[in-house]
Amino acid sequence: MTNFELWKEYTSGSASPDNYLDWGYRYLIAACLQRRVWLSASHAPCYPNIYPILVGRPGVGKGQCIRLVDDILRHHKLEAGVSSAAKTDD
Repeated sequence: MTNFELWKEYTSGSASPDNYLDWGYRYLIAACLQRRVWLSASHAPCYPNIYPILVGRPGVGKGQCIRLVDDILRHHKLEAGVSSAAKTDD
């Protein structure tokens, strides 16, 4: 199963429209990559940051989609000053 298929399964109970969920997934991936991926440019690296804005009437499902993304990002948040390689459970 691909990550996108896992995302679709995770959000299958959501009332948000599919295009909101698709953009939520793209934002989730971009947020997880942070500044570890860039394009080479002659003068400086170019970081592919995206800032999607969900626009729609109240109650369409914008907040629900954002909460799903936020839950995942908060669960996997890297603590300041601690790298994932340095974390050990003793």
